[in-house]
Amino acid sequence: MAQVIVNDKSLRVVGSFTIGRVKSCNLAIAHASISREHARIWQEGEDWFIEDLHSANGSSLNGRSLLVGRQRLADGDTVQVGEISLRFYTYDGPVLDLPENAAAPPDVSKLPGTELGGYAILTLERQEVAGPLFRAKHMKTGREVMLWVLDPQVEANEDPDFYQRFIDNLTRAAGLKHPDLIRVYQCGRDNGLIWYATQEPSGSTLAQLVHQGFTPLRAVDALLGLCRLLDTYHEAGLVHGDIKPSLVHLDGDGKVRLGSFGLVGLNSANRKRLQSAAATRQVFYLDPEQARSGDCNVLSDGYSIGCIFVQLLTGRPPYIGNSYEEVLKAHQDSPVPTIAAAMRLPTMVDEIIAGWLAKIPFQRYDDLKPAIRDLGLLREMLA
Repeated sequence: MAQVIVNDKSLRVVGSFTIGRVKSCNLAIAHASISREHARIWQEGEDWFIEDLHSANGSSLNGRSLLVGRQRLADGDTVQVGEISLRFYTYDGPVLDLPENAAAPPDVSKLPGTELGGYAILTLERQEVAGPLFRAKHMKTGREVMLWVLDPQVEANEDPDFYQRFIDNLTRAAGLKHPDLIRVYQCGRDNGLIWYATQEPSGSTLAQLVHQGFTPLRAVDALLGLCRLLDTYHEAGLVHGDIKPSLVHLDGDGKVRLGSFGLVGLNSANRKRLQSAAATRQVFYLDPEQARSGDCNVLSDGYSIGCIFVQLLTGRPPYIGNSYEEVLKAHQDSPVPTIAAAMRLPTMVDEIIAGWLAKIPFQRYDDLKPAIRDLGLLREMLA
């Protein structure tokens, strides 16, 4: 027998044990970072194993992400499912209780059905790097919006000027002149939570579409739209810092929209902490320099775009591995992909990829305008 300890609960584990948000799970945790069926623990002979069940926010064992396959558990191991920490023990005695003052993480799953800043919160859409995203409705106008709420720990790890800096950056981003930028309706701080409301981007995300396959021409068109959008961002002195397929929307007319304003206004240490917490999904598109320091700039946004370009053309990110550390090491040490010859594409494809993913940062595109130029030339070759 074994036991799992989480918050104020200690539960026996016998045979197979499922962790998730639905009540049918052996350990049901009502928290927004937990998927319906998130992870599974089971016994084979005298050994115990854990695997992630393709959850939205991932799982880790002793700080190492469970990206692929099962991992063996040992007595005293720390397991992270979403934002919830558990301890695993192989133990034949009575189940223990934690102290009454054991701290529990904030439960954002309780926000649906409540009101924030004049918006009725309807449902939790997903957990993003900096906090949860909700579908909400303005209580006076009835307009449905996407309501972004910053994790309270974000502000707790910032300086006293953070709120004003965040609002200033958000206001600057919202005022940019580009037809494909999502509209920001309102922002504020209520009940101790910083939030902003935006329109819902139309179309499907690249994460949803990539499995259907992209022709080279369609991939180039999508990247051109994304680069032109982000170039407007960069010209205003803003950096997104969280470019990934799940935030890039493509509608039926081929227009590209970004589903969020990224990590604007956050300090480097906070960005690094948040990226580490979201490592299971973001690491495939994360500039290794940004991963090490938390600093993001035009080059790091470009690096993420390059990773997306490779995935749209080949169906998979350029660097993969079984853990956060393995993927990050591949970003750092593995050669830049060359795919043009195998796919019978112009050699300019490899040149563009190298312009974003070069191991030495000063060898990359120093802004997006040269990349837009090269993508335009490539498009002419493919058309």
